This record gives sequence, structure tokens and C-alpha cells, in this order.
Amino acid sequence: MRCLDIYSFKFKNKEFYNLPALIKRYLSEQGLDYKRFLYFFEESAYPIGKESAEEADERVARTGRCAKLLREFPAIGTIETEKNRGRSDSIFLTNVGKDGGCTEEQLAPRMKKLFAGLDPSTFWYADIDFFNKTVPSEREKVRNVRVIGASICLTKDVFSSRMHLIVDCLFDGIYYDTRPYAEAMQKLLSGMKYYHEKRLLLTDAEEERIKVCNERAKKAFEDARAYYEKTAFDEGENARTIWHSAVNVDYKKMLEYHEKKGDRVLLEHTVAPALKKAAKKFGFAYEYVAGGFWHLYKRTKHGHYMTLYADKAQMERVIVSLHFKSVGVFEQMFDCAIYPTSQQEADRALTRLVEILAQSEDDVFAQIEKEYPPAPDWYVPTGFRMLLL
Repeated sequence: MRCLDIYSFKFKNKEFYNLPALIKRYLSEQGLDYKRFLYFFEESAYPIGKESAEEADERVARTGRCAKLLREFPAIGTIETEKNRGRSDSIFLTNVGKDGGCTEEQLAPRMKKLFAGLDPSTFWYADIDFFNKTVPSEREKVRNVRVIGASICLTKDVFSSRMHLIVDCLFDGIYYDTRPYAEAMQKLLSGMKYYHEKRLLLTDAEEERIKVCNERAKKAFEDARAYYEKTAFDEGENARTIWHSAVNVDYKKMLEYHEKKGDRVLLEHTVAPALKKAAKKFGFAYEYVAGGFWHLYKRTKHGHYMTLYADKAQMERVIVSLHFKSVGVFEQMFDCAIYPTSQQEADRALTRLVEILAQSEDDVFAQIEKEYPPAPDWYVPTGFRMLLL
């Protein structure tokens, strides 16, 4: 197993283009070195007019931004394609998984031109010797033209420009504190705020062991889902405001149900006060993620996590889901939609959900935990993002 600490800094474009020089300074001051310089440049091939997908691929590969880069930097590689969510191909240039390619000295001075019109574009200063140890970066399993591992990664897409400081923190069962590396980078950036999250890379053997645990836990998960459904969605005052959606949810049908009953669905309501109050009362941590998305979580006695997500992105409803998380495990307990017709209903429903979850920790949730080994003390689920000052 590998554990990575990822520290992410967000930049404006003007600042972003100055980062290669800053990275060189950082590496020098920290006494660090990197073994490989990697890059990835991508553009989409969308058909124009009556053009077919194949014709679009051919046109972009011949005349697009990547083609222009290849003409200017012949050593950069060869143009490749990859299916992009089944709609069209992505055209890209990369030296990931290959020998050679262009050097940082060749490409970094031309960042503005390299990153213009390509989405996403990435530089990796890879295989950095943090803690005087070097663990080679690995290709990502989902898109193996990208890598993850000890590195400093510069990435720019249509939405943002970021630098990711990625440090291996687990060697021979010993967990290392990576914060000094992040603090040193923050100091160079004049105290800029950053986000921190952890990411686990499991071996094939570890993934197989988790599959065995998942199989053993099937009955416990089924019992838990039945318990939450019966307890949270029984007949009573909650039945009018909460609907259990199982896996496939027809929100339109649910909205029609309320309309037939004569309910006026409340479009303008808040969920933050109720969630904050419930989190404090029942011992959960609370964070606002973004875009109307809230996250409550609690670490159990065995180091696993119970998490509750509430999504207020849709005005006429709040989507709420409960999950069990551990090393390599992500299981949904329930998914529901709350259609409040008053602020009081919204508050009552959300509070009740958090209360039910808290009450189930020592019995229903504990039955699931019995099928999994305790999580390490340092474990934090992948995707937990914490803003550090």
C-alpha cells in the first residue's frame, strides 16, 4: 500500500506561468531532486457540421494544437488518441510510460504557448526523493496516460490552474509527517492557502483481500440498509418529507406525488444551520464543500468512517446519502430526497437523519465493521479535502 499526501495550491494564469522557476528554487532549498520530467497535453476532437467522429479525429490530429506542438518540438513524441467517455476521441501528446521526450528546459520557457487551447495540460516533476526515499510514480488505472506518485504537478484546464505537491508518506509500515514540505512550499508562496487530501494506492493482493471482506459483509450491509429504511422512512411526519430512493430514483415522479397531495414544495430554504447543529450534538465533523454540497463525517472506534452527504444543488429538494468508508471500501447505505414544504420540515428531517446514524454506530454500523480489519491511525478517506492555512 502507498499513501500519498496531496497539497493543492490554486493560481491565476499569470502566476501559474512563473511556477517552473519557483519549483526549481523549492527543490534546491529543500535539497530535493527529481528523476523524471513528464508531461501530458490533450485536446478534444468534436465533429464540425456533417463531419463524422473519425473525420474529426483525423482533422484535429493533423491540424490541431497538438499537431502544431509536434511540428515545433519533434522530440515531444507522437500523437495518440483515447476514447473520451464514449462520445469522441481525445487527442494527446505525452511521454508518460516512454523513454525520452522533451526536457523541462525545453518546454517550461514556452508554458503560455504549450498550455494555450489544450485541456487539460500537465507537467510532472516526478519521482522526487522526499525523506531521502524514491518510490517510482505509477500510472493511474483509469487513465494510464497519467501518473500519481511523489511529484510536483502543474495542471491547467478550462476551470483552474493548480500546483499539486504530492508526497509519499508511508514506508515499511511507518507513517511520515509531510507537513514540513507543505509549509516550506507555502512560505515560498507568501502564505497562500492550500487544500490537503490523502490518497491510497493499493496492491493487487490488498484489493483481493478487500473483495473477500466485502463478500463477508454483504449480509451486514443488507441488514443495515433495511434498518435505515425502516427507521428513517416509517409512516409518520417524516413520510411526507423524505423519500427513500434505493438506487434508481425518479425525482419527477416524487415531485408529482407531492403535487397531487396538494403540497407546495418549498424552493427557498437553508440546510446549513440544521446540519451544523446536528453535527455538534451527535459528534460529527462538518464541512461545506462547494456548490451547495455539505459533508458530515465521524471516525469510529475501529478507524472507519460514517459519512453523510447533503446536496442542496437542486432548489426543490435536498439529496442525502449515507456511506461506510474504510481502506479500499466505499459502500452506500441509503440515498434519499427531502422535499420540505417549510423550513421546520427541512430542519426536522435533516436532524433526524443525523440522529439515526449516530444511534446506529454501536450496533448496526458495528456489525459491518466486524468484517473489516481496523483502519490505521493515519487513515483518512480519499477525497476528504481540508483547507489548511
